[in-house]
Amino acid sequence: MFTGEERRAYVRDPDFYKEAYVSTDGEDWTDIVLTDLSAGGFKFNTELEFKVHEILWFRAMVYALGGGGEEVKGRGVIMWRRQEKGTEGVEYGVKFYNIKPEAIIRIDEIVKHNNRFANSGLGDKD
Repeated sequence: MFTGEERRAYVRDPDFYKEAYVSTDGEDWTDIVLTDLSAGGFKFNTELEFKVHEILWFRAMVYALGGGGEEVKGRGVIMWRRQEKGTEGVEYGVKFYNIKPEAIIRIDEIVKHNNRFANSGLGDKD
């Protein structure tokens, strides 16, 4: 359990979405492994190579625990890339750029809902 002070502007949701895609032109989409999401941006893994500061289109189905989900989309700029020695694939950090304010609000609402739901014990499988 996290007990330190959160330094990020937005709550992060590392566990609760799944269908995610990126594109460099907004037309040809590639599926990615989304590993973290907040209203400020996202992290993902892929075997594709992108450059830091490259702009990507993004779309994902974001699911609220307990039911429902919706597609969110927008653009982001790659802020960093990381590849561990001896592993395949690269992890990228993306900051949202030119995304509708309604989408940011909705992502933040779903992430907060999912964190509350997960911490409530209602999502536990016994």
